[in-house]
Amino acid sequence: KNKKNFVEMKTPDIILHSRGKFFPDFSNFLIPPWLSFFRGVIELDEVFIDFEKGILPSTLSSDKIKFHLVGQTVNLLSFISQKSPRTYAYFWKNFGYLIKMGVLQKENYLKDFAHLMRFYSTHSRVFPISIADYVTRMKKDQQNIFFLKTKKKINLEGNMGLEKLKKEKVEVILITDNMDEILLRLIEKEQQNVNRKKLKFLN
Repeated sequence: KNKKNFVEMKTPDIILHSRGKFFPDFSNFLIPPWLSFFRGVIELDEVFIDFEKGILPSTLSSDKIKFHLVGQTVNLLSFISQKSPRTYAYFWKNFGYLIKMGVLQKENYLKDFAHLMRFYSTHSRVFPISIADYVTRMKKDQQNIFFLKTKKKINLEGNMGLEKLKKEKVEVILITDNMDEILLRLIEKEQQNVNRKKLKFLN
Protein backbone atom coordinates (compact mmCIF):
# COMPACT_ATOMS: atom_id res chain seq x y z
CA LYS A 1 0.00 0.00 0.00
CA ASN A 2 1.17 3.54 -0.62
CA LYS A 3 1.19 6.61 1.59
CA LYS A 4 -1.99 7.96 0.07
CA ASN A 5 -3.91 4.82 1.00
CA PHE A 6 -2.69 4.97 4.59
CA VAL A 7 -3.61 8.63 4.99
CA GLU A 8 -7.08 7.96 3.64
CA MET A 9 -7.78 5.27 6.23
CA LYS A 10 -10.58 6.77 8.29
CA THR A 11 -10.39 4.96 11.63
CA PRO A 12 -8.26 2.46 13.50
CA ASP A 13 -9.65 -1.05 13.94
CA ILE A 14 -10.42 -0.87 17.66
CA ILE A 15 -13.09 -2.71 19.63
CA LEU A 16 -13.98 -2.02 23.25
CA HIS A 17 -14.80 -4.90 25.58
CA SER A 18 -16.46 -4.51 28.96
CA ARG A 19 -18.55 -6.86 31.12
CA GLY A 20 -18.65 -9.49 28.40
CA LYS A 21 -19.87 -7.13 25.70
CA PHE A 22 -18.08 -5.81 22.63
CA PHE A 23 -18.47 -2.24 21.38
CA PRO A 24 -16.98 -1.94 17.88
CA ASP A 25 -18.03 1.62 17.04
CA PHE A 26 -15.75 3.75 19.22
CA SER A 27 -12.63 4.11 17.10
CA ASN A 28 -13.51 7.68 16.12
CA PHE A 29 -13.54 8.72 19.76
CA LEU A 30 -10.45 6.88 20.92
CA ILE A 31 -7.61 7.13 18.44
CA PRO A 32 -6.85 9.88 15.92
CA PRO A 33 -6.70 8.91 12.23
CA TRP A 34 -2.91 9.28 12.19
CA LEU A 35 -2.74 6.18 14.39
CA SER A 36 -4.94 4.25 11.97
CA PHE A 37 -2.48 1.34 11.93
CA PHE A 38 -3.65 0.51 15.46
CA ARG A 39 -5.44 -2.85 15.83
CA GLY A 40 -6.80 -4.53 18.92
CA VAL A 41 -9.37 -5.03 21.66
CA ILE A 42 -9.42 -2.69 24.67
CA GLU A 43 -10.63 -4.03 28.00
CA LEU A 44 -12.40 -1.34 30.02
CA ASP A 45 -13.89 -1.06 33.48
CA GLU A 46 -17.67 -0.81 33.48
CA VAL A 47 -17.50 2.78 34.71
CA PHE A 48 -16.51 3.88 31.21
CA ILE A 49 -19.58 2.50 29.48
CA ASP A 50 -23.22 3.58 29.57
CA PHE A 51 -24.67 0.16 28.88
CA GLU A 52 -28.20 1.39 28.26
CA LYS A 53 -27.09 3.77 25.52
CA GLY A 54 -23.97 1.86 24.53
CA ILE A 55 -21.80 4.99 24.61
CA LEU A 56 -18.92 6.48 26.52
CA PRO A 57 -20.55 8.61 29.25
CA SER A 58 -18.23 11.61 29.00
CA THR A 59 -15.44 13.21 27.03
CA LEU A 60 -13.33 12.83 30.18
CA SER A 61 -13.55 9.05 29.89
CA SER A 62 -12.63 9.06 26.21
CA ASP A 63 -9.76 11.49 26.85
CA LYS A 64 -8.36 9.15 29.50
CA ILE A 65 -8.53 6.25 27.06
CA LYS A 66 -6.89 8.31 24.31
CA PHE A 67 -4.07 9.34 26.63
CA HIS A 68 -3.52 5.75 27.71
CA LEU A 69 -3.57 4.37 24.16
CA VAL A 70 -1.15 6.96 22.78
CA GLY A 71 1.17 6.18 25.69
CA GLN A 72 0.93 2.45 25.05
CA THR A 73 1.61 3.05 21.35
CA VAL A 74 4.79 4.95 22.23
CA ASN A 75 5.89 2.18 24.60
CA LEU A 76 5.24 -0.56 22.05
CA LEU A 77 7.03 1.23 19.23
CA SER A 78 9.94 2.06 21.54
CA PHE A 79 10.27 -1.61 22.46
CA ILE A 80 10.22 -2.70 18.80
CA SER A 81 12.74 -0.05 17.77
CA GLN A 82 15.16 -1.21 20.48
CA LYS A 83 14.72 -4.96 20.17
CA SER A 84 14.39 -5.19 16.39
CA PRO A 85 15.61 -2.07 14.54
CA ARG A 86 15.02 -3.68 11.14
CA THR A 87 11.43 -4.54 12.00
CA TYR A 88 10.90 -0.97 13.13
CA ALA A 89 12.53 0.33 9.95
CA TYR A 90 9.98 -1.68 7.96
CA PHE A 91 7.18 -0.23 10.12
CA TRP A 92 8.53 3.29 9.58
CA LYS A 93 8.71 2.79 5.81
CA ASN A 94 5.02 1.92 5.76
CA PHE A 95 3.54 4.01 8.57
CA GLY A 96 6.10 6.71 9.40
CA TYR A 97 4.21 9.20 7.24
CA LEU A 98 1.22 8.94 9.58
CA ILE A 99 3.33 9.40 12.71
CA LYS A 100 4.93 12.52 11.24
CA MET A 101 1.53 13.88 10.26
CA GLY A 102 0.21 13.35 13.78
CA VAL A 103 3.15 15.03 15.50
CA LEU A 104 2.85 18.05 13.22
CA GLN A 105 -0.85 18.30 14.02
CA LYS A 106 -0.20 18.19 17.76
CA GLU A 107 3.33 19.25 18.65
CA ASN A 108 3.02 18.31 22.34
CA TYR A 109 3.36 14.70 21.12
CA LEU A 110 6.85 15.54 19.88
CA LYS A 111 8.59 14.84 23.19
CA ASP A 112 7.07 11.35 23.23
CA PHE A 113 7.66 10.50 19.58
CA ALA A 114 10.94 12.33 18.90
CA HIS A 115 13.10 9.27 19.60
CA LEU A 116 10.91 7.25 17.23
CA MET A 117 11.42 9.57 14.26
CA ARG A 118 13.61 8.17 11.51
CA PHE A 119 15.56 9.81 8.69
CA TYR A 120 17.65 8.50 5.83
CA SER A 121 21.25 9.66 5.63
CA THR A 122 24.34 9.45 3.46
CA HIS A 123 25.58 6.67 5.77
CA SER A 124 22.27 4.81 5.88
CA ARG A 125 20.18 4.98 2.70
CA VAL A 126 18.35 1.68 3.17
CA PHE A 127 17.51 1.67 6.89
CA PRO A 128 16.49 5.06 8.34
CA ILE A 129 18.21 6.23 11.52
CA SER A 130 17.23 8.18 14.62
CA ILE A 131 18.74 11.52 15.57
CA ALA A 132 20.38 9.73 18.51
CA ASP A 133 22.11 7.40 16.03
CA TYR A 134 23.34 10.39 14.08
CA VAL A 135 24.65 12.17 17.17
CA THR A 136 26.70 9.15 18.24
CA ARG A 137 28.47 9.25 14.87
CA MET A 138 29.20 12.98 14.84
CA LYS A 139 32.82 14.08 14.58
CA LYS A 140 34.54 15.23 17.76
CA ASP A 141 34.37 18.94 16.89
CA GLN A 142 31.11 18.79 14.93
CA GLN A 143 28.51 21.13 16.42
CA ASN A 144 25.65 20.88 13.94
CA ILE A 145 23.51 18.25 12.30
CA PHE A 146 23.93 18.56 8.55
CA PHE A 147 20.98 17.95 6.25
CA LEU A 148 20.30 18.05 2.54
CA LYS A 149 16.90 18.49 0.92
CA THR A 150 16.64 16.03 -1.94
CA LYS A 151 14.06 14.02 -3.86
CA LYS A 152 16.33 11.00 -4.04
CA LYS A 153 18.63 9.04 -1.74
CA ILE A 154 21.16 7.94 -4.37
CA ASN A 155 23.27 9.60 -7.08
CA LEU A 156 23.75 12.79 -5.10
CA GLU A 157 27.06 13.71 -6.70
CA GLY A 158 27.60 17.31 -7.79
CA ASN A 159 26.62 19.11 -4.59
CA MET A 160 29.71 21.02 -3.45
CA GLY A 161 28.75 21.09 0.22
CA LEU A 162 27.95 17.40 0.24
CA GLU A 163 31.20 16.53 -1.49
CA LYS A 164 33.14 18.52 1.11
CA LEU A 165 31.44 16.72 3.97
CA LYS A 166 31.87 13.38 2.22
CA LYS A 167 35.63 13.87 2.13
CA GLU A 168 35.57 14.53 5.86
CA LYS A 169 33.37 11.45 6.36
CA VAL A 170 30.64 13.54 7.93
CA GLU A 171 27.15 12.06 7.84
CA VAL A 172 24.34 14.10 6.27
CA ILE A 173 20.62 13.66 6.93
CA LEU A 174 18.66 13.35 3.68
CA ILE A 175 15.41 15.30 3.80
CA THR A 176 13.06 13.71 1.28
CA ASP A 177 9.83 15.57 2.11
CA ASN A 178 8.74 18.86 3.68
CA MET A 179 7.54 17.21 6.88
CA ASP A 180 11.02 15.83 7.52
CA GLU A 181 12.52 19.30 7.42
CA ILE A 182 9.97 20.72 9.87
CA LEU A 183 10.35 17.78 12.25
CA LEU A 184 14.13 17.98 12.17
CA ARG A 185 13.93 21.63 13.20
CA LEU A 186 11.56 20.78 16.03
CA ILE A 187 13.75 17.93 17.29
CA GLU A 188 17.17 19.52 16.92
CA LYS A 189 17.88 23.27 16.66
CA GLU A 190 21.60 23.08 15.88
CA GLN A 191 21.64 22.18 12.21
CA GLN A 192 22.92 23.35 8.85
CA ASN A 193 21.54 23.06 5.36
CA VAL A 194 24.25 21.64 3.09
CA ASN A 195 22.88 23.72 0.21
CA ARG A 196 23.83 27.00 1.88
CA LYS A 197 26.87 28.76 0.49
CA LYS A 198 28.55 29.36 3.84
CA LEU A 199 28.99 25.89 5.26
CA LYS A 200 30.52 25.80 8.71
CA PHE A 201 31.94 22.36 9.41
CA LEU A 202 34.02 22.32 12.59
CA ASN A 203 34.78 24.80 15.35
